[in-house]
Parts: sequence; C-alpha cells; structure tokens
Amino acid sequence: MGDAAADKGGGCHDSAPDPRPPGGLVDRPEAEHAGLGHGGPRGPSGGRRTGARRWRRVAFLGLVLACTAVVGELAARALLGEPTAGIVAHPYLRRVRAPGSSQTLLDPWTRRPFVLHVDEHGFRCRTLEPPGVPKDPRSYRIFFVGASTTENIVLPDEQTFPVLVAEELTRRVGDGTRVHGVNTALSGNSVADSLSLVAHRLTALEPDLIVVLHAVNDMRATLSRRFDPAHYADRIEPAPPTLGAWLRGTSRAVQAFERTVEKFRREDVAEKYRARRRSRPKTPVADVRAGAPYFRRYLEMIAAVCRQARVPLALMTMPSLYREDLTPEEEASLWLGWVAHGELNLDTPTLLEGMRAYNEVIREVARAEGALLVDLEPVVPKDLRHFYDDVHTTALGNEVVAKAVVEALWAGGGLPRRRR
Repeated sequence: MGDAAADKGGGCHDSAPDPRPPGGLVDRPEAEHAGLGHGGPRGPSGGRRTGARRWRRVAFLGLVLACTAVVGELAARALLGEPTAGIVAHPYLRRVRAPGSSQTLLDPWTRRPFVLHVDEHGFRCRTLEPPGVPKDPRSYRIFFVGASTTENIVLPDEQTFPVLVAEELTRRVGDGTRVHGVNTALSGNSVADSLSLVAHRLTALEPDLIVVLHAVNDMRATLSRRFDPAHYADRIEPAPPTLGAWLRGTSRAVQAFERTVEKFRREDVAEKYRARRRSRPKTPVADVRAGAPYFRRYLEMIAAVCRQARVPLALMTMPSLYREDLTPEEEASLWLGWVAHGELNLDTPTLLEGMRAYNEVIREVARAEGALLVDLEPVVPKDLRHFYDDVHTTALGNEVVAKAVVEALWAGGGLPRRRR
C-alpha cells in the first residue's frame, strides 16, 4: 500500500527532482530564453510577427494622418484658393511682397477683416497698370517708398495716405489725369532697401514722382553692436529655413489656421516689446546720432539715382509721438526703444533726440539735392488720436499726412513733372 501510495503521489523517491519552483511557474529569465510568455511558446518567428504587427499599426496611423492632411489641404484650397506666399526673398531687394499676394487682415481696433491688396507688381495698389501693359499717357505715377510708417499694414487701403493723396490730386488736376498712389513700402525696410528698390525696380516703371519716408528703423539698427555698415544690416548669418516657415508659405490649411488663431490673439509683438521696455532698465547710449552719416549717404544715393533718371524726388521728415511731456498713457504706448532683441532699451528723451537729428539730416539732404521737402514732423499732432505707438499713425493721422503731402506737391500750382 505504501508503494501504491507513493506511486499515486507522483512517482519513485529516487526519480529526478522537479525543476519548477512551487506553483509550477518558470523563472522569467529562463522563460524568456525559452521563448515562453503569457502567449505561450513564441520563438524567433513569433517575435518577428509581433514586431511586424506593431509596425503595421504605426504605418496605418501615419497613412490615416497623411490622408487627413491631404483632404484638409484640398478642402482649404477649394474654399479659399491657392496658398499665398506673402513675403518672398529677392536677389537685389532682400525681400518683397509676392505679386498678387493679397491677404485678409484684421483691424486691431474693430477686429473686423479687411483686404490688403497686392497687385501683380508686388505693390500695395489697385490702380497701376499690370506688367506688360503700356502706361496710360493720362496717368501720373507717384511711388511712395519706405517702411511700416508708409505701408500702414493695420489700415485698409482707402485709409492710407498714398491712396488719399492720389484721390485728392486726381480731383485737383481735373483734366482726366489719373494719379496713382503706389505704396511700395514694406515693414522693416531701411533706407538701403529703398535705394535698391528705386534703382532696380521703380525707375523702370516710368515714375512721375518718388516720395521717400525713412528714419526710425535706420536710427535703431545703426545703434546695435551687430550693425555692419558694409551692407547696412545686422552682422548675423541668415537663419536656416524651417519646416514651419515652409508650411506657412505652401499650405493653405496652415495659413487659414494661423489667421483663425490671429482673430483671438490680443497680444502682438509690439505689446510684448512694450512690456519688456517697461520692466527692464534703460540703456545709456553714447551717441544716438552715430548712424546718421550712413543714413545721409543713402539718401544722397537715392537722390543721385532719381536725378540720373530725371525723376522728381520728395523727401518726408518722420513724425512721431515723442515729446518731453508725454502722459503715462502715451508713454505706455511706446515700444521702439526696445532695440536688437533687448541689446538696448532706449528711454524717450534719447528717442526724441535721435528723431530730431535724423529729421534734420533729411532737411539738409533735400536742400542740397534740390528735392522737394514734405516736413511732416511739426505737422502731425503728437497725441494718441493721431499715433497708436511711437511713429505709426492712425487713420486720422494718415489724413493729416495726406493733406500735408498734397499741399507740398501742389505748392507750385500743379504736379511736379519729370525733367526733360
């Protein structure tokens, strides 16, 4: 019976011991080595099948996302049209607006959309004949050259001073002549950019008058330690192209998304700079006039190009909000003292001194070169009804500028004419 009991309990006493620990489990390292797991024996072929299934899932998910992106892009193009390039690089002019790249922007005060019209030349204009079409003999072309203070990107076309000037001069001439106010300005440009624009593009477009407005960008840029007078810009290597920049330039869906986000965004770049300017200590500057000789030289070169092309030139001084007795609200609206990403933080007296010096250079060059002077600095009231920050004018400010330009151009009883 003992033998039977022993047999019934699992075998002979002298048989090999059971290698499994209590409970019948196999140690994990040994199980993995043997190809065992929760799914049973697997072996090399089982591992490959599991990996293949995982990669198939990833590939399927990627395909779904790609198809969704393609469908979204096609839908955006069907509803909104082809993507607009906006600003593009140019071999001579650094950067320009892409021809025909009109875009919908938001009025910062009303949050209502308006269209910034860009013609086939890449200018902010709706009346100039397209490329290849001869100039109408009854037309008079005024090309306004400058940066953001001329471009007026926050205002609809009809509220900007180039359009207002053209409309009023067309009315005054009254003999069927159509005056075209062509806004060629681009935010961030310097007087060096405008020299290239006048020399390489505008003189070929049969201008009847060229009007230039520059000062504040040149004053700020030339104060930076990185300023390189050899090419009148920062001594910085250009940033490499990024995926985000490529998508913004080629994808209509991305452009639509960014513009939707813009409708709900309350803080812009200027607001960030205002906050930084208020919170950081001001930077003393040895000589705010340091860049004025370079500025003068480029104005003189623009005058030389216009003289050689026999095109009348008008130089405008730059109006600003700067004065000695700004109110706290007016002071809080300023942000252009924040220079070169924080390298400098200029106080208001320094900015005022600099603007006075650069405007005096403009007056001197106009006298020396025989250019027409439109002295805007003393004309535009220095308050927040006419300016919304340091130098950028509101719709009311643009009306004052337009009136001053018209009166200066009409002072001789008619429009300035090309030299024969």
